[in-house]
Amino acid sequence: MKASRQDFRAARYDTLARKLPGRISQAQALEPAELSATAVADLYNIATRLCIKLGEDGLVAITADRALASARIGGDALTIAEAHRMVFSAWRRQGHLARATDISVRAAQDVRADRSSSETARLSASVSLLATAAYTAAKMGDRPAIWRRAS
Repeated sequence: MKASRQDFRAARYDTLARKLPGRISQAQALEPAELSATAVADLYNIATRLCIKLGEDGLVAITADRALASARIGGDALTIAEAHRMVFSAWRRQGHLARATDISVRAAQDVRADRSSSETARLSASVSLLATAAYTAAKMGDRPAIWRRAS
């Protein structure tokens, strides 16, 4: 995962696109199953971000869905929150702004309620999700919507 993150941050998108399938296969072979699922989810989250950068909107929804499915199996609240953010991006990119906002707000509430991660990490993830939802609500012309949904 570290190499994939480094490739993404360094904008080595061609390299990342070539290596991600093999890295996902390697992650699928990890034990225990929860570790494997979380690693796979992290890699699919990176794959989703790569698809967004490359303008591959059709693949964004697929990779985001796979990230969320794996994250749920892994059970790590922060990985699940990031996968929800990727699903949010897929819905937003397809023009479903209200649905995207709802996903982000619910994910923020879920990560805040989970106690398996540090409070700082949970708050950071939650605020990031709410900020993303607020941006989208503003794009819909309904700035107060985020506060109604977050309550």
